[in-house]
Amino acid sequence: MSEWTAQITIETSDPLDEPALVALGVAAEERDATVANRAEGPGYTVIVDVQAGELLAAARDAVRFARDELGADLSGQVVDLRVTRPEWFEAAARRPDFPPLASAADAAEILGVSRQRVHQLAASNTRFPAPVARVATGPLWTVPAIEHFNRIWERKPGRPHLADTPSRTLVEYPSVEDEQLQRRRA
Repeated sequence: MSEWTAQITIETSDPLDEPALVALGVAAEERDATVANRAEGPGYTVIVDVQAGELLAAARDAVRFARDELGADLSGQVVDLRVTRPEWFEAAARRPDFPPLASAADAAEILGVSRQRVHQLAASNTRFPAPVARVATGPLWTVPAIEHFNRIWERKPGRPHLADTPSRTLVEYPSVEDEQLQRRRA
C-alpha cells in the first residue's frame, strides 16, 4: 500500500451555504481531509490522503469519499481530480501561482530594445500590455504578456527621416562661404 494525496472538485447545481460547508468540514475531519468552496462556481473541493496499492484505486477511493460519503445529501459531479504522491502535492502547493514578472529592463531584454524604448512603447502603442503592478522601481508586466507583444509587434526599423516628420521644420543656415561672400559685397 502506498500513500496518495487527492484533490477532488465537485460541481453542484446550487452554491453551498455556510451550514452545508460546515457539515462537509465536520464529516471530513474523520479522515483529516480539508473542504473548501469551489472557486469557479457552485460546489466544493476536498483534499484527502488515501491509502491504496495503485493510482487508479486511490482515485476511486478519493472520489467515493468526496462525493458519496461527504456529499451524501448533495448531488454533484466531479469536474477536477488530481491524485499524486504527498511530497509532489506539497511541492506543487508551494510553487507560486502567479506568472513570472518583468520590469522595464526585463521587457527591454525580451524585446531587444532599451528600457527607454519600453516606456515609449507602453505610452504610445495601444497593443502594449498594461502593467499588472507598479512598484517604486516602475511598472511590472507579466513575461507571457511581453512575449506575446514581441510576437505581434510590427517593428519599424530605424528612426523616421526628418523630412517625414511634419512637426519639425528644417532650418537652413548659411554656410561659411556664403557669409564671407555677403561681407565682401557689403
